[in-house]
Amino acid sequence: MTRNTMFEFTFGFTVAVGLCSLFTGCLTTTSAPRARILNATPTITQTGTAATFGKTNDLVRPANAPGVQGKRHDLTLEWEFLDDEEGIEIYKGPADDEGTLPFRAVTTLDAPLQSLALVMVDYRRKPEWAPKLAAVRVLSSLSDRKYVFQERYDPPWPAQDRLFNCIGTISSEHPGNLTFTATNANDPSLDEDGCVTSDVQYSCIAMTALSDTQTKVEFIFLGHLGGWIPDWLNNMLQKRWPKKFLLGMQAQACKPDLHSTMEYERICEVFAWLRNERMEAVLEAPARRETSSASPSGDGDRTP
Repeated sequence: MTRNTMFEFTFGFTVAVGLCSLFTGCLTTTSAPRARILNATPTITQTGTAATFGKTNDLVRPANAPGVQGKRHDLTLEWEFLDDEEGIEIYKGPADDEGTLPFRAVTTLDAPLQSLALVMVDYRRKPEWAPKLAAVRVLSSLSDRKYVFQERYDPPWPAQDRLFNCIGTISSEHPGNLTFTATNANDPSLDEDGCVTSDVQYSCIAMTALSDTQTKVEFIFLGHLGGWIPDWLNNMLQKRWPKKFLLGMQAQACKPDLHSTMEYERICEVFAWLRNERMEAVLEAPARRETSSASPSGDGDRTP
């Protein structure tokens, strides 16, 4: 083996090991309430910007839909069962020659849909719970439910940061159902030096309220993280990323400092069914605690 070949092999292996920690948190675990799986596992049929639960085990989406970078993809997938851990069923789709990373995760989270929706739209705090996410920026608003955003993921050295430049859409088929979808923004001006722009062909998080305290969540991702990624690492990402993402979302929704944001209030104006008495109490509680803690204490204090 020549010196150049040895260098290429060593560097390539180091990059692969670094990427191994991307989205996975291989050396740490997420502490969160245990999620329970729902027996039925319907998938999502995507039509336009609205997503609904279908009756088959396929994801159906027009091949010429926006956000596929002008290329035609066969996005009707047969999902293969991969793992069932901590109440989260994970499936993988067939990888193509371009190294697409398709996965699907289905679970029931112990949190009300409204709390999970608040967690999703509170982009400033998303790095607190989303694995390896360093920063999120909302770049522009296209409508009251559609926006352009950028996510930057920070893998360990020597791997470069990954950018997700996306158009996000929030839709609801009926009360008790809320869906977040994202596709490529297809805007090279959003790319940044020193970062690899990932190919987010299609991402979907569909929520269905089961009760006041439980929500069925389905997470689907089709895309490529950019750069060269070996098959064994793709397989690891398919198992680790969706699990840590869903458990992190559940843990965030259960935090005592959860409070409403301007973005959530705007979504509630679009989908009025998101407001209910229980959620109002949850959102008002932090404000009451802050007022109480800010009150002076002492013999002369008589805080009501």
